[in-house]
Amino acid sequence: ELNDMGYKLEAWESGKAPTENITDPQVRKAWYNKRRGVVDDGVRMFMQDDPYPRSIKSTELLPPVLSKEGLKDTLMTSEELNNISNTLYTETLFDEFRKQTGERSIVMFHAYSATVASHRWPFQWAGDYRAANGLMNASLSAHSMVSYDIRNPFPSGWHQGFFAPFSIVNSWAYYREPWLYSESMEESQRRYACLRSRLVPYYYSSLWQAHTTGMPILRPMATYWHDDPETHHMISQFMVGDWFLLGLSDSDDAPAGEKVDFWTGEQKGNTGPIYLPKGRWIDYWSGELMDVAESDWVTVEWPRFMGGPLFVKAGAILPMTQVKNYTTEKEDEIVVLDIYPHEESEYQL
Repeated sequence: ELNDMGYKLEAWESGKAPTENITDPQVRKAWYNKRRGVVDDGVRMFMQDDPYPRSIKSTELLPPVLSKEGLKDTLMTSEELNNISNTLYTETLFDEFRKQTGERSIVMFHAYSATVASHRWPFQWAGDYRAANGLMNASLSAHSMVSYDIRNPFPSGWHQGFFAPFSIVNSWAYYREPWLYSESMEESQRRYACLRSRLVPYYYSSLWQAHTTGMPILRPMATYWHDDPETHHMISQFMVGDWFLLGLSDSDDAPAGEKVDFWTGEQKGNTGPIYLPKGRWIDYWSGELMDVAESDWVTVEWPRFMGGPLFVKAGAILPMTQVKNYTTEKEDEIVVLDIYPHEESEYQL
C-alpha cells in the first residue's frame, strides 16, 4: 500500500550470508532468492549493514583484526576470498535485482564491505561514524557516491549532510525527526532540503560524470590544487561537483573560528574561515564576488538558518529544477540554468 502511495521502501539487512563455496553462483543466487518476496512487495533499496562476510572484525581503522572464522571454498583460499567475497555478493545482488525488476539497483553498503572493484556499485556509507577524511579518501579511490548518517541535527549538520552525494537523515531510535526540534532547526532543514531538491539535475549530472570519467562527486581540494601544500590534509572543505565549494563550520583542521556546539547547537555567530584558491569566487548565500589574487584563508559570514560557507566557482552553470517532495512527484516544468559568467565555461546536463 505504501508503494502504491509513492513511497520507495528500503530493507535494512543484518542477517548472515553463506561463508562456504561462495564462488559458486548458485550459492549466491539462493541467498538472493530469499529477498525476492520483499522486492515483489515494493522494496527498491537495500541497506547492507551486516549480511556479507566480515573479513575484518575490528571497528577502528588501525590495526585491522582479521576474522578467524575463515571462508571456505573449493576454488579459493580464505585469504583470496577476503579480497573478493563482498564483491561477489554485491555483483549478485545488483544482477539479480535488475533481472527481477528491470530497474537499476541502489544499495547502501557499510564501508567495511568495500573490496575489489566495489566502487562500481553505489554506494558506500560510513555506518555509525561521523563523516571526516574517510569520505574524501573514498572519493580518491573512485567511489563516486559516498555518504554517512547525519547525526548533527543543527544547521552545520544539514549544511554538510545535504551536500553529500547521498543524504541520509537516520533518526533510528534517537528521535531525530526534524519536527521534534525547535522551529528554527526545522526551518534550517527545510531550506537545505529544498535546495537539495532543486539541485537534483546537478547531482544526477555529476553522478553521470563520475560513471563516465571516474571523477567523484565529492572532490578533495587537492584534486584540483595539488601543487598547494595547504590542501593536502584539508578536511574542512571540498568541492561538490564541478562548481560548488563547501566549507564546514565545525571542522577541527580549519583555523580558529566560531564553532557550533554539537549537543546544544549554540553558535556565537554565523562566521567562520574558508580557504579560497586563487581565482574568482562567488558567495552563494550573498552573491558577493571575490577576486582572490593569492590563495588564502578568509573569514566569511552566512545567513541565519544556514550552517556554513558555500561558494561557487566563477563560470559555473548550475542546472536546477523545482522543489518537490520527492523526485517523481511531477515532471520538470522547466530546468533553470543558474549561470555565473566568467570567460568561457561549459557544462553537460
